[in-house]
Amino acid sequence: MRPRMVLGRGVVWILTLTLLAAVHPAAGDLIVAWGWNNRGQIDSPGENNFTAIAAGWYHSLGLNASSELDGWGYDFYNQASVPPGADFTAIAAGERHSLALRADGSLAGWGDNGDGQTDVPPGDDYAAVATGAFHSLALKTDGSIVGWGRNGDRQIDVPPGYDFVAIAGGSKHSLALRANGTLAGWGHDGWQQASVPAGDDYVAIAAGFYHSLALKADGSLIGWGDNAQGQINVPPGTIYTAIAAGGLHGLAIKDDATLIGWGSDGEGQINVPGGTDYLAIATGGFHSLALKGTPGDANHDGLVDIIDLTALSANWSALSPGPKRWEDGDFTHEKIVDILDLTALAANWTFAPGSDAPEPATLILLVAGTIVLLRRRKRRAAAYRRQ
Repeated sequence: MRPRMVLGRGVVWILTLTLLAAVHPAAGDLIVAWGWNNRGQIDSPGENNFTAIAAGWYHSLGLNASSELDGWGYDFYNQASVPPGADFTAIAAGERHSLALRADGSLAGWGDNGDGQTDVPPGDDYAAVATGAFHSLALKTDGSIVGWGRNGDRQIDVPPGYDFVAIAGGSKHSLALRANGTLAGWGHDGWQQASVPAGDDYVAIAAGFYHSLALKADGSLIGWGDNAQGQINVPPGTIYTAIAAGGLHGLAIKDDATLIGWGSDGEGQINVPGGTDYLAIATGGFHSLALKGTPGDANHDGLVDIIDLTALSANWSALSPGPKRWEDGDFTHEKIVDILDLTALAANWTFAPGSDAPEPATLILLVAGTIVLLRRRKRRAAAYRRQ
């Protein structure tokens, strides 16, 4: 006879606790900003539910968990006056213009359009956006690239092909990453910033004023182009997970979710904040942004609740092998999901105002009981399949 799947007492308690939760925001993904603030570009909003960030020369953008946009900083060209809607999935910021990708695969552009850089192409088959100073790029779902805007240095003369997976725009040059791990560069090359290095082990790219950066599969960094401010003197090691290139500086996230910066520091743009749990970075002309998460908030909505608990339980490493990400419940940046991550989630569990919240240890025991039940259910199901 097929085994019955019965909810255990631990699951019932978890569901009961969930009814108390969900309306009181925890300290979720907060935007941290530093560097030059002549136009308010680092006066980031205090909301705690952001999922993506972008930095222009003097303005900044944020995308929240409700798929809405926020903008701040220099707005003379309306580049920080974001369009309405709750269907955005990605953002990019140029010198005086901005781009966004919608959930339906279409594009939106706003701000300075002196070179046609906000005249987005039609269609609903786009997967990513990038901006240079006065030009724009988009990656299509078929792996090809389109470009528009200023072309005085052939920065929008995109290479042919359908094997691209990432794009980046510098001041007057552009970069792309192919599916086979090789790089492509085009546009202004006065400092060899578009003369990409050889190799097929690259996983991420970034472009600054006149310099370029790349992240390798082994976690090391490489830089090329203008080095007047040490902006391509990348730090050593194989411990990096993300990169960003500003006007004359660079940033990286380490595998322990801390930050490091190098290059020009005339405005404090590489004086990175301390702490851990940084999930994303963005660089403007002379300022920097980072997205700092709260352990337990797997889906970046500003709450630590049953949705995050479900993600953690489903990806518990004892049941589900393989490297884990923050979104899987790896809140301690060890590429596994275990009791340490569960402890972090419990410590930040979100309860409604005035509710009688149990101690974190109680929640840990309840979640641990749930995981035991899941393991038992998995064994029983496996035994049934063998019958």
